[in-house]
Amino acid sequence: MIVSRRWLEALLARPLDAKDVADRLAMLCAPVDAVVPLHQDLQDVLIARVLEVKQHPNADRLSLCSVDAGGPRPSKSSAAPPTCRRGRRIRSRPSAPRCRVG
Repeated sequence: MIVSRRWLEALLARPLDAKDVADRLAMLCAPVDAVVPLHQDLQDVLIARVLEVKQHPNADRLSLCSVDAGGPRPSKSSAAPPTCRRGRRIRSRPSAPRCRVG
C-alpha cells in the first residue's frame, strides 16, 4: 500500500518525520519497503514575481521583465513571453543563489 506522509499529517493534525513514521509502522507489524521522496527533480525551480514589464527592443514576441525571485535586489529576465504581466508569478532560472521552491 502506498501512503502519503502529507495525508498522514493531515489525518493526525501534526507534522511527521518520514523515518520516524517508517520505524513506528515497522514496530506495529507493518514494515515499510521504501520511503520515496517525490519531485526531487524540481529542487532548482524558482518562482519569481514580476515587478515591471517592458517591450523587448529587438523582438516582438518577447518582453523585458524585472522580477523578484527572493534575492537582495530584483533581477532582469529578457525571455519572458508576451503574456507576462505585472504581479504574475513566473518560472525563473537559478543563475544565482535565491529562494528555492520545495
